[in-house]
Amino acid sequence: METTRSDEGLALLGVLLVLTVLTLLAMSLTNAARQEIVSSSDRWRRAEAEALAEAALHRAIFGLIDPLPGSAWRPDGAERSFTFVDREILIRISDETAKIDLNAADVTLLANLFKAVGLEDEEADALADRIADWRDADDLVRLNGAEARAYRAEGLHVEPRNAPFETIDEVRRVMGMSHALYDCIKPALTVYSGRARVNFRAAPPLVRKALGLLEQESNPPDEGIASSTPFGPALAGRALAITVEVPVEGVAPLRRHTIVRLTGNARDPFWVHAQSDTASDDSEDRFCELLRDEV
Repeated sequence: METTRSDEGLALLGVLLVLTVLTLLAMSLTNAARQEIVSSSDRWRRAEAEALAEAALHRAIFGLIDPLPGSAWRPDGAERSFTFVDREILIRISDETAKIDLNAADVTLLANLFKAVGLEDEEADALADRIADWRDADDLVRLNGAEARAYRAEGLHVEPRNAPFETIDEVRRVMGMSHALYDCIKPALTVYSGRARVNFRAAPPLVRKALGLLEQESNPPDEGIASSTPFGPALAGRALAITVEVPVEGVAPLRRHTIVRLTGNARDPFWVHAQSDTASDDSEDRFCELLRDEV
């Protein structure tokens, strides 16, 4: 039986269709393989950065408890660096007692913190009282405070816990606390010192302003901090904030924030209270600095 040109054309069209499908399938598999390679590379870089961050954390702990005379690091907020597997890793250590403890600070200090970033007296006093009402165990309303009834009246879906703050992020739920205000005061806050008094010699500028110290000083705020900051065995029982920054090829550095408490026990030298990883970004610090410059 003879094939017609029409049959030959249909056969050729079928072959071309199959080839097109196979080509598209090959391209899809190639793209999938390429994406998997990229994804695997990203996972590898992330895993490597996390391992380096963990190594840097332990390097910082060793620096803090180094027994050699004059070798121990101080939690003075100074930036340090060391090179590990050809990466320059940055470390900054600060003392949590140099911050304002949300659970221990009195309302006057809390109000002064809000005034230090530009709030009017009435609003600052109200926020301080609301923080105190959030953390105390009773339902009595302070002069400018707020308990559960006030939150319900405002249509809010949260109520005071009537218990200590577990994290500083929890203060965002206090009535009247804005995101911008929280972002500014966050570096000045802690829940780990357990102290009403602040280690003012190691305190950052915002805390010193809240304490009324900046106006009284003719010297720069950080002068004398290093020499007066405790170190070595004197840090046993202290909560410290350790920030490490690890460069990552092709993307922003990995920044790891860890709150640790030194134990003074050589076999178990520290406990981790909290840890978080972020891409390195100084925008929050710049924002807070701008607010400080304006007040």
